[in-house]
Amino acid sequence: MSAQAQPQAGQIAQAIATIATLPSLTVLPMLRRHVGFRLLKPLYIVLATMLYGFVVGFGSLVGALRYGGQGATRFLVAVLFGAAFIALASWQRRQGFNDLLSIQRHHPDGRGISRLANFAPALPLNRFQRFVEPALVFGLGLLLRPVAGALGLWLMFAGVTLLLAESFVFERQIDWIANEVSARLNASVMEEEHDAREAMERIASLPPATRQETTSQPAGLSSELRARIEENKRRLAAGAPPVAAPAGGYAPTPALAQATTAAPSLPPGIAAARRAAAAPTPGHPVYGNQPNPDAPKGHEWDHVLGPPGTSNGAGQ
Repeated sequence: MSAQAQPQAGQIAQAIATIATLPSLTVLPMLRRHVGFRLLKPLYIVLATMLYGFVVGFGSLVGALRYGGQGATRFLVAVLFGAAFIALASWQRRQGFNDLLSIQRHHPDGRGISRLANFAPALPLNRFQRFVEPALVFGLGLLLRPVAGALGLWLMFAGVTLLLAESFVFERQIDWIANEVSARLNASVMEEEHDAREAMERIASLPPATRQETTSQPAGLSSELRARIEENKRRLAAGAPPVAAPAGGYAPTPALAQATTAAPSLPPGIAAARRAAAAPTPGHPVYGNQPNPDAPKGHEWDHVLGPPGTSNGAGQ
């Protein structure tokens, strides 16, 4: 379908759903409770009542004037049905307004909760509302057609329009979910592209030697580990299990080994304290292996290590 045909199809579906809303609205408060506050606007109730009165009321009135007693009974039944719709719709409208002000709220655009859904617990609610309820309304109208005349025809018509309205609502919900999924996927792709672009920009700003190391393997990996990574890539691509790491681990690169084994440059006092803790000498008879607070600065550990440059280790 072309880009221009899609909006036209959406407009046609919206128009059909709007037309189908009014006839189906006359049976909705009887089938469901907590019908949405916005769905039961006074204008919609008035328009649905006028449409019902024009079709069913006028037809029943003509039948009453034409056929006498039986026609009068049909007219009375039609009037009672219309009055029941107005009463239930107005009461649920007021209930929806109270729900807006209370903690226990119902969606103002909701289609209502089916009163008969408990009789079919195994059937999903959306399928019950889309198929079972329209079929029940249509079947009831078919049964009442010989007895109620125009009211039976109206119920059959309301069942068909209810099916159309519920199908439109379901498709709109599916479109909303699909739009949400599409938006999330598009955002994820855009985020990945942004991250990849930033990474390439950072790599391009590095010096050539560092850039070569960055684009190949992470820095600090030994040649053995690099070879094992490439081997596992090939095995995974062929569907084979990866090779496990050796029990002793991988040897680091010479630069990393030198960096991790080189003695840190410590202040003289801290270095002397660490050597004193490991010194085998018994230390001072008073201070033991602790620093002498009375000694001159820089000679606090002489009683343990000896003067600098002696064989006790201070010069090591």
